[in-house]
Amino acid sequence: MTPRASSTLRLATHTGVHASFGEYSQMPPFVYLTAWPQNYALRPIRARHIVAGIDLYEGAHGRVGLEAYQKTYRDYPVSTEYPTLSLANLVDTLGQQFLWLPMTSQGTGLTRGVELFGETHMGERLFAQANIAYARAQYAALDGILRPGNFDFPVVMNFAGTYNTGRHFEGSWRYEYSTGRPYTPYLLQVSAAQNRPVYDLSKVNAVRGPFYSRLDFQIDRSFSIGSGRLITYAGLENAFDRDNLLGYFWTPRMEYVNKKNPCKNDPTVCLSTQYQLQRFPNFGVRYVF
Repeated sequence: MTPRASSTLRLATHTGVHASFGEYSQMPPFVYLTAWPQNYALRPIRARHIVAGIDLYEGAHGRVGLEAYQKTYRDYPVSTEYPTLSLANLVDTLGQQFLWLPMTSQGTGLTRGVELFGETHMGERLFAQANIAYARAQYAALDGILRPGNFDFPVVMNFAGTYNTGRHFEGSWRYEYSTGRPYTPYLLQVSAAQNRPVYDLSKVNAVRGPFYSRLDFQIDRSFSIGSGRLITYAGLENAFDRDNLLGYFWTPRMEYVNKKNPCKNDPTVCLSTQYQLQRFPNFGVRYVF
């Protein structure tokens, strides 16, 4: 059963409040269900959402609102071998091979947040929107201790908009800022001795990387061709060329073939930093018919 309900109350011409409640369920990813025989018995993940908000102003040229939410999770898959490890904070290995873990549906989770958002427009020329949110997403494994999940970004801000000149040109932009992503550090000496990544599971998602910041923009030029439109566009992604952290990764060294250990004295030699997309030009042509 997944009941849902919502309500809205108009307090004045430009102000109103709303609230909603919902129960949701979702099966764990299929690969986890088939990885170990005991995982066949994993139950659907249950989530209860409660949302409440107020439209501080809503008029012909825009609106401003404030919204808060709470989500509680139960029957979340967690490791039976490592009491600090939940499906919500498993390390993202970006396609590297790792063992699928035996799990049980005894995990819990709690996320809470509040968001201030607004948008405005001036006819068909200018449209802009912005939001700033504070939230925490924490999950507990078998030890019952709440820890940050992989998507725990306490502060998130977005600014985006479009401007149409009315003469076949249109510009668009988006800027995003967020708190750095949480990650689990390595046991450096143990990793160096074994020439493989060994995580410190006493510090699951206990360390946080630097903040994320990215600006994208694009300019479009349209041409009428018969009953269709030809649109050329050019833009720039990550215009500030910021090094936004993707993660820290252990890089095994081939010197081990010769029974050497380059990481023994300095384990950081085998630790590499990978970043997300650097400054990237984006251009092309599309035809709409």
